[in-house]
Amino acid sequence: MYFNCELNIRPTDHDNDMDVDRNMIAIFSTMPIEKTQPEMPPFAANFMLTIVGEYESLEEARQAFFEFYPEHRAAEDDDIVPLNEVFDGVVAVFKPGKFQPLGGEGSLIWINNNVQRDITAATSDDEIEQLWVSYQLQANQEGNELDERIAHVLLDYREDLREADA
Repeated sequence: MYFNCELNIRPTDHDNDMDVDRNMIAIFSTMPIEKTQPEMPPFAANFMLTIVGEYESLEEARQAFFEFYPEHRAAEDDDIVPLNEVFDGVVAVFKPGKFQPLGGEGSLIWINNNVQRDITAATSDDEIEQLWVSYQLQANQEGNELDERIAHVLLDYREDLREADA
């Protein structure tokens, strides 16, 4: 039996960028039951595991995975290693979504130079919306996704410039 599972972070703080991009999707060759160890890594307590499918063969599990998660990307070693420490039978590990989310802080860093160059006190709401779309597309081309909250930062920056000019 093979199992497709979601591992979702138990958020500690909605604005905590450390929790960004921690969710995973995995295929297991055995029922994903935590290993019993004298010292369980804290990793296990931070996630909620949900079995989303059970399959007779690896091929069936993979096919269902690709149908259910058409947009995904490879997980990194610092995600896979702790998962292997906690569970037996890990076959494959992926991250949901086509792009790596940058979170609020990462997105602010990413747009910082652009904002100072592209936005003035005279920039209209429509122009800011176009800039937001352009920034998101640029980030996507680099494999990243900007935090949606950053769209409001652009408006706030313009307002700060207007107040400074007044």
